[in-house]
Amino acid sequence: MLVVCIVAFTYPLLNSTLFFLFDKGVRPRSFAPGEVSFWFYLAIIIELVSLLLLVYILRRQGRSLRHLTLSCSWKDLPESLALAIGAYIVFALSYALFFYIYYFVTGRTLNAAPQNVEFLRTKITLAAVLLMLVNPFYEELIARAYIMTEVQFLTGSRLLALCASVALQSAYHLYQGVASASMLSVLFTIFSVYFLMRRKILPVILAHMYFDFLALLSYAR
Repeated sequence: MLVVCIVAFTYPLLNSTLFFLFDKGVRPRSFAPGEVSFWFYLAIIIELVSLLLLVYILRRQGRSLRHLTLSCSWKDLPESLALAIGAYIVFALSYALFFYIYYFVTGRTLNAAPQNVEFLRTKITLAAVLLMLVNPFYEELIARAYIMTEVQFLTGSRLLALCASVALQSAYHLYQGVASASMLSVLFTIFSVYFLMRRKILPVILAHMYFDFLALLSYAR
């Protein structure tokens, strides 16, 4: 598990840590023409290598992705849509609650808009579409299904497994700012609770993919 985490999350965690501490990450904020695709393809390579490593380690243990509950059924599509809609509703309600609590405590308006997402302000290219397709599998299979399965096996605690997954995903989204990462943790928690209850990862992958493509369409020029 440690080897998979090092390969899969060293780059995103380093990038987020540098943005969080020094306001300057591994990935630049602005890009020259054509440079965006380079960073997209780099991310795709890292994510594919991480997924291949996961498959290799599982095979060495006599397991497969099916042990992480990756299977395919026609029911996964409507279930993923219901999960995405439900997660968005809870996210919106949580945002409103945090907004009013923050304003009541500080007297200031909460700005939870994602920061350092200039890489999404690009044309919809092949590299961008490929990243939106690969990223949900990378995040949900490794940061959710694998981490939660392994942590629960090692500790016997479902709560600790949930917390480990949510904390990891929130940490490598800190480049978007503390407020945005905190709000995203609501989505991560919903996905983790669903996985614990249903033991199905494909609907989570698809729901994540919907949000990624919505983000790309929202920011694309």
